[in-house]
Amino acid sequence: MMQIDLKYPQYQLLLFNRSETGTVLYCPSYGYAPKPIIEKPPLLLPQKDSWAGETKQNFLFKDKGQEEFLGIVLAKPLNLPWLIPQRQEALPEWNGERIKELFEQLETQNNWQVFYQSFEVVELKPANA
Repeated sequence: MMQIDLKYPQYQLLLFNRSETGTVLYCPSYGYAPKPIIEKPPLLLPQKDSWAGETKQNFLFKDKGQEEFLGIVLAKPLNLPWLIPQRQEALPEWNGERIKELFEQLETQNNWQVFYQSFEVVELKPANA
């Protein structure tokens, strides 16, 4: 389980992860966080009504290497179709076109914050440990 303790109640959270295997959006997503609003901090992922919450799948880092998380909190939600959680794209990919769309819409708002966290995965435990 991941606990996100950002003191921005009623703000929308966009949470991106980049690793050796690619970049995905965890929040909002059907896979981990269908409700991207931080109703009352802390926000716990996976959310109960997500795919991971229903199947009891917590975060699992499968490869050694650098993991980076970028969080953006916004006072007003963005109007981007790929930010609507969908089963067919449980963890939306963060590609060049989407980055451009995201920053174009962010430029129209003046009340948002960016947070960044990086860490190194140095050891992998067996699944049954």
